[in-house]
Amino acid sequence: MQSLEERVQRLQSEIGGYWMLRAQMLLRQAQEAQTYGPELSKLVAQAQSAFNAGEMEKSAQLYETAAASAHKAGLADAAFQFRFTGASIAIKRQNWDAAATALLELAASAPQNPKTPQAHLLAAYALGKLSQANPTAENRERYARTLIEHRTRYPQAATLPEATWMLADLEERRGRLAEAIALNMQIPDTHKHGPASRVAAARLYDRLIDQTRERHETTDDITAEAIDKLTPLLGDIAQPEARWNLDQAEIATYLTRILLRRNPPDFSAADRLLRLCLANLSPRDEVSPEASDAESTTRRVHLQTTVRQMQVVSLAGQGKYPAARKLLKQLSAASPTQLLSILDGLSPLQANNQQDPFRDLGELQLEVAQQLETHRSELTVADQRRLDACLARGFLATGETQRAFAIYDKLIAAAPRDRDLMLTYASLLSRSDRPDSRKQAVVIRRKIEALHEPGSPDWYPARLELCRALLAAGDAAEARKLLQVTRLVFAPPGDPQLVQQFTDLETEAGSASEPESPTQPRRK
Repeated sequence: MQSLEERVQRLQSEIGGYWMLRAQMLLRQAQEAQTYGPELSKLVAQAQSAFNAGEMEKSAQLYETAAASAHKAGLADAAFQFRFTGASIAIKRQNWDAAATALLELAASAPQNPKTPQAHLLAAYALGKLSQANPTAENRERYARTLIEHRTRYPQAATLPEATWMLADLEERRGRLAEAIALNMQIPDTHKHGPASRVAAARLYDRLIDQTRERHETTDDITAEAIDKLTPLLGDIAQPEARWNLDQAEIATYLTRILLRRNPPDFSAADRLLRLCLANLSPRDEVSPEASDAESTTRRVHLQTTVRQMQVVSLAGQGKYPAARKLLKQLSAASPTQLLSILDGLSPLQANNQQDPFRDLGELQLEVAQQLETHRSELTVADQRRLDACLARGFLATGETQRAFAIYDKLIAAAPRDRDLMLTYASLLSRSDRPDSRKQAVVIRRKIEALHEPGSPDWYPARLELCRALLAAGDAAEARKLLQVTRLVFAPPGDPQLVQQFTDLETEAGSASEPESPTQPRRK
């Protein structure tokens, strides 16, 4: 065997090509014959040959036969490896259910095998793919259950961070943002998903605060937690020359947004982070060793745009409108498209009382959007739609609701199935205390609900938000009716947290009183 190995090495270094590959195959067959015996090694060779010929089903069957023979011969490790290979072929064929079943059975049958955690994680991967291909509540719960089981059963395995990353992604897609944040923060910094998991946690904190505010609930506790968890990720920010990579710069942008929207806003800390962001967004920073220059450049430009947006917000929030206008004017010198990118990220609807330092930001946004209107012909069709959305947000912020409604109605009429557009519109409406805005939010939430099949996984969150909009608009009776129909007619949603949200909202709707109707003038 040693002589054969030496010959293969010489072929590899001196000849290469076909003869090298042929020699490697013969050496592998000789090694397998020595390990498994002639009959079993012949089965393995046939299985490999069938795989190379593209005969996947035949190959999987041969590997299963080889596994049975190995098990009979007392070769437990070989039997495990053959079954693992056969299940991997099922994954390559995208036969997700069969692959997951085979891998889970394999993991259960050989709990002490060093590769058992890999088999169990691969089963979870197959279930995730099955859930994507057939997104039923049962498939989603089976996927979640397997990931949770993996984290419990293999707490010391090298596969734990990957399972945690997969579960965090699932929880985010299920709308369980707090759980997704906690999972992302558990992934070690040294893992390949470590940097991305910290960015994900920052992004999810930002979303969670937004969602909490839209429900007109206090965000003080979540904001404090986010600042406490995210600030250490940036190192010593008191140092003016602190060096960050792009991941840290992105975390800083989310933290800055949180600081600007806390009550009261922390402009001093936000401005310090913004200055550090601009200082660190230099071409020599890289996302990761694997990232291409194009990827790094695109991400860097996006972050620079985000920082400029927040500089405008910060200046406006401090009442420094001349400085905010001056900054926007400087940015507009490049091109209308660049200014639109800055403007598109401004969020004027932060609160609704007269003491709100962002109250006049909507006027500034509207003013600049109207200036951009003169350059409409220079914009693409897509950018013209973004400009219209900016104008509508400005009109909403300054109280010209009917003009805003007209623009959004026009946008939705042009793209009646654009769920993201409608969600943005509904979110803006839900931040307002104006009665007409709350009624319009109900109209939009009904349209969003109509995009989904009743009783489907995505329909339940849409129905929940519609009922919340009805309560906010003062129509408790309609909210109670829809909630009762949901409970009596449709099966409970697969997500226990969503079930609890429906229960809590039905209790709230049951205790809500209808607004008194104004006295109607007597007809003459």
